[in-house]
Amino acid sequence: MNSKNFDLNLLRVFAAVDQARNVSRASAMISLSQPAMSNALARLRKACKDPLFVRTSSGMEPTALALEMAPAVHEALAHLDRALGGPAEFTPGKAQRKFRILMSDAGQDVVLPVLLNALATKAPGISIESVQMAREHYAETLEVGAADLALGSINSTRAGIYQQVLFQDSYCCVASVDHPVFRGAVTLKQFAAARHVVIESGGAEAAIQRSLEARHLERDIALSVSQYHTAIETVRRTSLIATVPLRSVGAGHGLQIIELPVDVAPAQVKIMWHRRLHKDPANSWLRYLLKEVFATEK
Repeated sequence: MNSKNFDLNLLRVFAAVDQARNVSRASAMISLSQPAMSNALARLRKACKDPLFVRTSSGMEPTALALEMAPAVHEALAHLDRALGGPAEFTPGKAQRKFRILMSDAGQDVVLPVLLNALATKAPGISIESVQMAREHYAETLEVGAADLALGSINSTRAGIYQQVLFQDSYCCVASVDHPVFRGAVTLKQFAAARHVVIESGGAEAAIQRSLEARHLERDIALSVSQYHTAIETVRRTSLIATVPLRSVGAGHGLQIIELPVDVAPAQVKIMWHRRLHKDPANSWLRYLLKEVFATEK
């Protein structure tokens, strides 16, 4: 028997007769008339080259071949029903699952403690794998299914990518409490003259550069780094300064948090996901949880 030429509708007939052990009851189970059921059963027997079910005084008894086929047929139909029934129900309190989330070092510092505290009470069986990579690869990684979500100051016009603002984060200047010049406030000229740590992918860097150039000023860049926490730790121990998102500073021990003397629009931290997971109950729940906790997080 070649499955390519087999009428898969006959599997429903097989499963119904196997379960009911009576042709009349089987026809009622799958809403077929008695003649249609008899015809389908005859086609099934011909395709399998076996009687499959034999009439006895106690009902339709399966043959050896039918007994061998039955587990696989019932399992295949169950898989098909689950696939056609839509996504499985997601119960956070009982779920055992790992979510893979793309985020920067600043995202890890800001998002992970808040998220994990919420998961501890709402979904203790959920774990998180946080992954860092260049932001330009986020959309592609989501598209191929290698991550569930991405978080950060990101934007994508790629087809099939959804995005939603999670929270806004203003930028600030940070300097050591022992800085030789800065004492809680800074002028534009002092800011430009100080030695800076710049973050290569930092969302404020281009805006600061434009603002200073418009005033014919130039920063003294002493160090370029790829991560915010590296910049912050360097500032804490030196006389350099940096421009970072306010939330990334944390408790700020040993640091001054100073208002920037230039206008920089707040960072829009977004959640990004692929359309294949748009209606997935688990992914939807995690997105809602993130929105919920950051709506109240100060």
